Amino acid sequence: MTGGAPPALSADVSALQQRNAELPERIPSPLARISSRRSFCPERRTRVVMHRELSPKSLKLLGIVVLLLLTGVGWWVRRDRLAVELHAAAILGDKSRIRCAVAAGADVNARGQFGSTALITVASIRDAEAIELLLNAGADVNVRDNVTGASPLLQAVLTAPTSPRAALITARLLLSRGADVHAANETGLSPYRLALRWQSRLERNPHHFLPALSPTREAEEAALADAEDMRLLIQELIYHGRTRVAIQ
Repeated sequence: MTGGAPPALSADVSALQQRNAELPERIPSPLARISSRRSFCPERRTRVVMHRELSPKSLKLLGIVVLLLLTGVGWWVRRDRLAVELHAAAILGDKSRIRCAVAAGADVNARGQFGSTALITVASIRDAEAIELLLNAGADVNVRDNVTGASPLLQAVLTAPTSPRAALITARLLLSRGADVHAANETGLSPYRLALRWQSRLERNPHHFLPALSPTREAEEAALADAEDMRLLIQELIYHGRTRVAIQ
């Protein structure tokens, strides 16, 4: 008697194998459907497109949507690049690059990585010419920093004792363009309150902004000029602060 499975069992096994072979074609799995739709195989891709043909009107609408999307993406990419260029020029104080970025259509009120605008940046370095360029291009004179809440005017006068002449020129320019002297930062400090604080110190000590010792006559004259500029800046800020309150 030869070995092997009985004829009936062999027939059952053959039938089961044939049924398993036909199962994926009759009941495709969800993964098989997805892979079929997303396949890069030309035959399968052609089969899917043929089953879902679009009408000429639908194709036209689809083309318009794609064109609008591509145009919008291109505009946003270009706009972001111009904003980055403008902020880089503002940080460097490069007025020629600021002019080029503004002429190319850069958004002068776009915020940088740390939430400040180009005007806040140039105000902090007290570059009057760059400030005027941005204001003429439509920059918001009372914009606030997202992190500290400081306005361009507050940024310009915050460290005025280190450069009183530049701070005075910058403050006068910003005030002439409508800067709010009462705009306070996150700690409640405004240019007006800062000026009052400086005024109080001067009343206690008239030589508060003068150095203790000037080595040369030229240094002494420069220190006296700086102290006079600080006095004028304080008067300017207090005058605008009180005038604004009186008008309101």
